[in-house]
Amino acid sequence: MKRNNKNIIKIFFLLIFLSVFLPFTFVEGAMNDYCITPPFVAQSIPPNVLIVLDNSGSMCDQAYAGSYDPTQFTSGNYYGYFDPTKNYKYNGTRWEETTDAMTTGTPTNPIASGSFLNWATMRRVEVAKKLLIGGKGNPRSWNGVVTVKLDGETACHG
Repeated sequence: MKRNNKNIIKIFFLLIFLSVFLPFTFVEGAMNDYCITPPFVAQSIPPNVLIVLDNSGSMCDQAYAGSYDPTQFTSGNYYGYFDPTKNYKYNGTRWEETTDAMTTGTPTNPIASGSFLNWATMRRVEVAKKLLIGGKGNPRSWNGVVTVKLDGETACHG
């Protein structure tokens, strides 16, 4: 029994000696071991874009409320389907781009600036469509010199 105790003591001191004098390799934990991301956040999902567009009746109101005043804009032009820097002549059914002066217009074939026509004809929903997708989804205008057709461009009635 005494001999067993001596062997146990020898083994115990040998382990202490080895643990003290043998070289140890120290391993430091990497920082990513301490920074844990929850599993529901770590998924790589491509971003979504959600656009909410109002479709209430107020979207059929005029885009520009009030009287025609181009001085309220730094460019002096109203935004819309018509080119605000050009003149347009009404031919009875459509407004066509023209190089004629505004003073040459008649009551049956008036001539107006594109900026004025944008002020008079643009609805809120049309401005939203023009900003989002560049205008009408399916062009419904004739492919000749006609630039804008005013009938049936929106779902606004009355």
